Parts: sequence; structure tokens; C-alpha cells
Amino acid sequence: MRPFFLVLASAKNDEADYDTALALLPKGMRLLPSAWQGHAEMARALLGKGDTSNALREIAKTESLVPATIDRFDAAYIHFLKARVLAYMRDFANARLELEVALRTDPRGPVGEASRRVLESSARWVWPNIAERRDVMSDSARSRPEQPAVGTE
Repeated sequence: MRPFFLVLASAKNDEADYDTALALLPKGMRLLPSAWQGHAEMARALLGKGDTSNALREIAKTESLVPATIDRFDAAYIHFLKARVLAYMRDFANARLELEVALRTDPRGPVGEASRRVLESSARWVWPNIAERRDVMSDSARSRPEQPAVGTE
């Protein structure tokens, strides 16, 4: 069961109305504090606002609340969401690992397919030379080129 406030907050996140989602989520989370979905939606809203460190904290809370019997779609979704946050933080190596887990978790589902598309489309600019990029980009005077975010096209 998902309280109305969590469902509405999810819809607001889908509309990119993150301020409204952030206002609704505490109400829904008070009604059902053990619902991992509330923390996942909070992570989405925070990511939408560019607050990646708090989004990552919400994902950690999400992971701690997920039951062992979670279905494949939901498990893959959590990994995909974490990958998006990590990619925005430019932690591409761990973002890739999360996408690979999402793909393995639900290979034929919509999240698995989205993970596959992101991995394939981003292979050209991120994944092949991660170790080299760290060495090259460690010089703080160099600016990194803008990269498309995980999950956006």
C-alpha cells in the first residue's frame, strides 16, 4: 500500500515539479515510515533539484528498507536510480556497476532495457577508459567536458 501523498509526489516527480514533490513526501512518509518508495521518491526529487549528496543518502535509506521479497522491477529501479545519482556526481565507475546490476536483475523489463540503452550509448564517452580519465582529469586546472546524464536522452 502506498499512501496518496507518495503517489501524488511520484506524479509530481514525473512532471519535474520537484518542489511540490518535496512538500508532499514528508506527509506520505509519516503515514508509512517503513515504505522504501517514499525514500526513493525523495531521492528522485532531490536529484531533480541537483542535491546529489542528499539524494544518495535517501537511496541508502531506500536500500535499508527494501524487503528481501522485493520484485525484480523495483530492485532494478533502485539500482537505476542510484546509477543516475552517481553519474550526476561523476562517479561513472560506480554508476556503471549499478546499471549492470539493474540490467542483470531485470534483463527483459523496462528498467533493464533502459539500463542497457544507457550503457550502450554512454560506452563511447565514459566506460572504456575510466582509469585513464581519472589520471588525466586529476589536474584541477583542467575542466571536464559536459557529459549527458545517465537516464536522459
